[in-house]
Amino acid sequence: MLVTGKNLYLNLDAAHGQARVALLRAGKVIPGFGIEECEPVVGSSARAIVRWKTGDLAKLKGEKISLRIEMKDAGLYSVWTDD
Repeated sequence: MLVTGKNLYLNLDAAHGQARVALLRAGKVIPGFGIEECEPVVGSSARAIVRWKTGDLAKLKGEKISLRIEMKDAGLYSVWTDD
């Protein structure tokens, strides 16, 4: 996925669960963007913003990354970044 903006969005159904996201470069977690640093995304939303305690997605703009998404009792429909 190419980072094109400052926010990562999830369209998900986590009414009774949660999701967390880690960002990877060349298969390795990018410092500040691990699962442990990700604030849990809860509830159901078509535009839930993913946030990390120490990471700022805007700093990765223009980079190609991979995602590792951890979900518990949740359904994921789409993922994207803004422009």
